[in-house]
Amino acid sequence: MTSPYEPGTLAPLAPQEKRPRNAKALWIGGLGGGLVLICLLGAILLLVGRSQIPAIAELFASSTPTITPSPTYSPTPTRTPTPTRTRTPTPRPGGTVTGRAFFADTNTPFQTTVNLVNDNSQTELTVETDRQGYYEFTGITTGTYQIEVIIPEAVIAACTNTHLTSETGWSVVYRITGTGLFIPMVQSDEFHISAGDEINLTPGLACH
Repeated sequence: MTSPYEPGTLAPLAPQEKRPRNAKALWIGGLGGGLVLICLLGAILLLVGRSQIPAIAELFASSTPTITPSPTYSPTPTRTPTPTRTRTPTPRPGGTVTGRAFFADTNTPFQTTVNLVNDNSQTELTVETDRQGYYEFTGITTGTYQIEVIIPEAVIAACTNTHLTSETGWSVVYRITGTGLFIPMVQSDEFHISAGDEINLTPGLACH
């Protein structure tokens, strides 16, 4: 045990003077304490920050406006008009001759045979009238022709004691067949026809 007195005396030891601490040591100690404090604050802020990250993210998400893209403008398609279909008539080869056989006094049609005679070749085309007395020749080549309408016996009998004539100026003639029979008929004047022509010839028989 250390004696509080001076060696060999009973006088107490003189108090020792306190030496001032080194300033450099004080600075280092303060710096170390400050670093510790900063580390503690950083750890606290880190812990607090992690717990608040979802809330902060939600806050930014709610505050950031959603940009709605503008609708893309699509122009209305132009409707292409349907082309008009033009019907081109099919041209008929040759000419056409039509007419009607009827008894003018009573306007009664009759069925009979009609001949188309070519004056140059003397060839004939023959058709029968329908119930209304109409006839038609088609595809006639260019040339000069006559129409012959055979007169039925019923028409001749209707003109007893009178003369059978044509109101359209046709001639009443008789043709002799190879067997010697006389066939009464009315005959048109000669007419010329070309390809594409349409001619109407009607005898119109009457009693006078």
